[in-house]
Parts: sequence; C-alpha cells; structure tokens
Amino acid sequence: MSQALRQGLRDGALLVLGAGLSAGLGIVSLRLLLSGLSAEAYGQYSLFLALSGVLGVLVLWPTHAVLRLGAEEWEESRRVGGTLGSVLGLMLLSLLGVALVCLGWREELDRFVGAPVAGPCLAFVALMGLCNLAYSLLQPTGFGGWRTLAPVLTRVWHAGLLGLVLLGAGGVLSFAQAVQLALVTMLPACFLLPWVLGRRLGGLRVEGETVARAASFAAPLLVRNLAVAAVVHLDVLLIRAYLGPVEAGRYDVAYRVAEQVVVFGFVLEFLAGPALARAAARKEPETLRAFYRLAVPPLVGAWCLGAGLLVALAYPILTLLGAHAPEASAPVLCVLAAAIAIRGASALEAPVFDAHLISRFPTFVFALGFGLNLVLDLWSLESGWGLLGPALATLAGFTLQAALRAWYVGRRFGVAAGKPYLAVLPVLVLVGVERLGGWPWALAAWVLTAGLLLASVRGGLLLSAEARGHLAAVRLPGLVRRALRLEASA
Repeated sequence: MSQALRQGLRDGALLVLGAGLSAGLGIVSLRLLLSGLSAEAYGQYSLFLALSGVLGVLVLWPTHAVLRLGAEEWEESRRVGGTLGSVLGLMLLSLLGVALVCLGWREELDRFVGAPVAGPCLAFVALMGLCNLAYSLLQPTGFGGWRTLAPVLTRVWHAGLLGLVLLGAGGVLSFAQAVQLALVTMLPACFLLPWVLGRRLGGLRVEGETVARAASFAAPLLVRNLAVAAVVHLDVLLIRAYLGPVEAGRYDVAYRVAEQVVVFGFVLEFLAGPALARAAARKEPETLRAFYRLAVPPLVGAWCLGAGLLVALAYPILTLLGAHAPEASAPVLCVLAAAIAIRGASALEAPVFDAHLISRFPTFVFALGFGLNLVLDLWSLESGWGLLGPALATLAGFTLQAALRAWYVGRRFGVAAGKPYLAVLPVLVLVGVERLGGWPWALAAWVLTAGLLLASVRGGLLLSAEARGHLAAVRLPGLVRRALRLEASA
C-alpha cells in the first residue's frame, strides 16, 4: 500500500508537469485563434468543437474499460494487445454509427454552424478516438506519469502550426483553416504512441470475453458520457440557438480558459487510477481508505485554491487573451471556475468507480445532472438571463452530481467522500466578492484564503503527519518541502 501511494506521488510530479505544459500551450493556441478569427468565425469554430465533442462520446465510450482490463492483462502477461484489439474493435463499430449520423444529417449540421462541418466532424472524431485509446494504454503499462505529457505533443504542434499560418497570412485566419489545423495536429500522436508502447502491446487481437466485459462495463457509461458532453457543450449549442454564433463564441472563450484548468483535474484522476485499479484487482481495500485519508484532502484543497485564483483573475486573463468582449465573458468564467472546483473534487471519484467496474450509478447521476442543466438552461435563456444563465445551470448540474456521487462512495466504501467538498465553499465566496467588488478585491480575498490554507497544512489540519511521511519520500523542491514541513517528517 505504501509503495503504491509513493509510486502515485512520483507519477504525480510528471503529471503536473504535463498538465502545466498542456494548459500553457492551450492558452497560447486560444490567443492565436482569437487574434486570427473574427467574432463570427470563432463562434463557428466553437460550434464545430462542441458538435465534435458530443459525437466523440459515441466513439470514445469503450476506452473507459482500458484501465481495469489493461491492468489485469498487464499483471498476467506484461502485454495489453488483447485489451487494445478488443476495445479498438468496439470503437470502430461505433465510428461507423457516427459516420451514418454525419452523412444523414449533413445539411442540418452545416446549416446550424453556418459552414461545412459534417465531414470535418467525422474526421475529428476518428482521430480523437485513436489518440484517446493510445493515451489510455499508458496507465496500465507503467507509463502513468506520462499520461498528461503525451498530449503536450499535440498542443505544441497545434500552437506551432497556428503561428506559422498566421504569420504567412498576415494575422488573418479563416474558419476552414482553423478546422484543418485542428485535424492535422492530432496525426502525430496517433502514430507515435503505439511506437512508444512497442513490445508492451504484444500481438493485436480481439478476445470475445474481453469485448463482452468492456461492453458490459462501458455501455452504461455511454449514456453517462452523453450527459457529460451535454453538460459541457449544451450551453454553447443552446446559446447559438437562442442568441446566435457571436454570443456562443463569447461564452466559449470563457469555457476554453476553464478547460485548460480542467487539465490539472485529470492529474488527480490519472494519479490515483493505476494504484486503485491494481488494489481492486488484488482485493486490497486499505489502499482506497488510505487514499481518502491521506491524499484526497490536500489534493482537493490545492485544486480549489487554483480554481479560486481563476475567479480572481478572470477579467485580466480574458483581456490579455484578446477576447472579443471580456466584460461579457468574465462573469461566465467566474461561475465556471466554481463548477471547476466541484469537478476537480469529483475527478477523484472517477478512478474509484472505474477501478471497481461501477458504471450504472454514475450513469444515473450524470443523467440527473444533465436533466437539471437542460431545464435551467432553457428557463434562463427564455427568461433573458443572457450568458450568465447557462453558466449557473452548469454549476447546478455539477453540484447535484457531486452530492450524489459522494454519498454513494461514502456508503459503498466507508470513506468520508463528502468532506473534501467543503474546500469548494471559499471558491463560492470569492465569486461573490468578485461580483460585488471587482477582481482586485477578489484577488486580495484569494491571497488571504491561500495564507489560511497554508497555515492549516503546516498545522496538520489538511496534511496529517502520516501523509507528510509519505511525501517526505518523494523528491520535491526544497521550497515546497520547507513550506509543508516535510524535513521534520522524513
């Protein structure tokens, strides 16, 4: 157990590095897109990404079984070829269904966006599926620390090509060019990662039992992930229907900034996933209890502190990025930052469900969250709430999901799964401060909150002596070790 936790913490250093690079490159790409695309063209591009995200769910659903099934195959044979072949077969069948949707609704999709997107959406979904499958295989094969570093390749390629095209075109980018670059930049990852995994794949094969297990576990997640995609992309699509593509783009700018922060939330999930999956396969419940006792409180506290900083700096960030209307997008970003705080905390529950092959209850919960989000979206837009209404609807949807998931995990595994969400409360306070006094007052409140959090960590309220003992065995910068008082615990 101790070794598993320490390995997870070592991987965490690489995961945080990859997340930081991905977020930074995502911001660079967003800045280039905003500088090159008109407000209308950016709105169309945001709709293209939203439609591709929803359609992608119909292809990506089998990849959720890779963590557990791949871990089992790796433990037995040090190969994952059976998992890869079986999951890939399910994905190809799903891609055929998406192709029929894109071809059958070509005119409707093109008309909704205002540009040809049916074919590009199909190509984008196919490439996204290959990339996601390759990334998923990194965790069970011992490359867990590279799970966020690998996608950096795609983002470097994207930002570089965007810069070159803008330089050659005098700083002007068309919608068609933006879509073409989005497609081209995913190609390297599709071919590089299988080469990196090499002999760990073994012979690519489809195994009937593996296909059945993957489908049985992941099929309910298809419904869940459709609800997730709806929660994530529904706002942009409905704003387009009610307010037009320009307003959809203004909302999407805030969402894209928030998305870069969510990359760090995946670190929490990827860090815990392999250790929890191996422990579940070996029937070692103490690892899960230790995870909630030692790792969850400080991880969630740090995550919510970052979300609070995003609230405080929402307007300056959007202004520096060159958003077409930062005064309209900043309130949206503040509310989405609060949703991010909740989402980051709930990211720690995803590997618990995946490790124990629990999919039906999360599906039910996400369906409820989607229903609430949809109802509130429609009501707020009909009532004239503007862009802020869908943002608040998203926050409400994530809050409902978090409450139900924490209740289930706590009851099923006997851990204090609801307690970490208390760290979200300061973020909500910061949203209120920013709305009442503006970002300088919110930043001052955040500095005070950060100081109190550090004091609680040093005092042992959030980071126990046992947790510091595990951290002391991990290589960390001297400044971090001194701040957390790890030297005394070594």
